[in-house]
Amino acid sequence: MIRSLLLAAGLVAGPLGAAAQDLAVTGAYILSSNPRTGAAFMTITNPGPSEVRILAARSPAARTVELHASTLADGIARMRPVEGGIAVPAGGSIALERGGLHLMMMGLTAPLAPGDRVPLTLVTDGGGDIVLDITVGTDGAPADPAAGAHGGHHGATQP
Repeated sequence: MIRSLLLAAGLVAGPLGAAAQDLAVTGAYILSSNPRTGAAFMTITNPGPSEVRILAARSPAARTVELHASTLADGIARMRPVEGGIAVPAGGSIALERGGLHLMMMGLTAPLAPGDRVPLTLVTDGGGDIVLDITVGTDGAPADPAAGAHGGHHGATQP
């Protein structure tokens, strides 16, 4: 079954597994501080009855996309890959944000500039992929403050 997810400036579609079909992504944006790396941020909401795990991510804009967590311990900031995926709780949401969980894009294939559009795929434990089209923002804010939409089995609607 083909499901669609609309993200602000573009239609994105892909086959979604049963667990992933109801996930909604809002407020997605990417930041790049240098020509080699970038990071993606968003809120993922799961209105469904079961937890869904984001197991991996990929993008043609980067050689590698890793699930990462930033931590601060003893005044030292560290960034580490997340093992086992990022859980999106049943009936809840998870924020991928600066200083916390995020998607680290390494080995960018080209420098990212504000306003650029970047395809990004989230791989879930339900076997479904969520294909996004995300805009590069600036200074920690989405390039389009209205970025985001709700998707799911009832179709996509823009807020």
